[in-house]
Amino acid sequence: MSLIIRRAVRDLLAGIIVDESRLDHFVWIKLIEEQLPLVVCLMALRRLLKENQVAAVASILNALESRGDAHPLLDEFIGKFMYCCGQYSEAVAFLKEANKRWRRDHLSELVGILEALNAKKEREDGG
Repeated sequence: MSLIIRRAVRDLLAGIIVDESRLDHFVWIKLIEEQLPLVVCLMALRRLLKENQVAAVASILNALESRGDAHPLLDEFIGKFMYCCGQYSEAVAFLKEANKRWRRDHLSELVGILEALNAKKEREDGG
């Protein structure tokens, strides 16, 4: 793994603020091409989402999808990301399908939580 990639991963996982001008999309795609373990990618995605770097998160998710990674935690993250981007019903539908495929408790719980949030949001918007 190249030195710039190692430093980027170290900084990201250490919680150092990532500046997209310093660490552009090319580097993120390179992270994926280096076949980093999925857990490292998920940690990076989580940090970027907290930093509200939606474009970087989307590019990494696209790269992971094209790489062919499949894991219940990745599906959970994709569902949360969709929900954060305002795709409420799509996120719930995606997570229901993921739950059918993986049959994991944490996905079932997340579907229930998001459905309850959707119902609350609809009540607030309607009344």
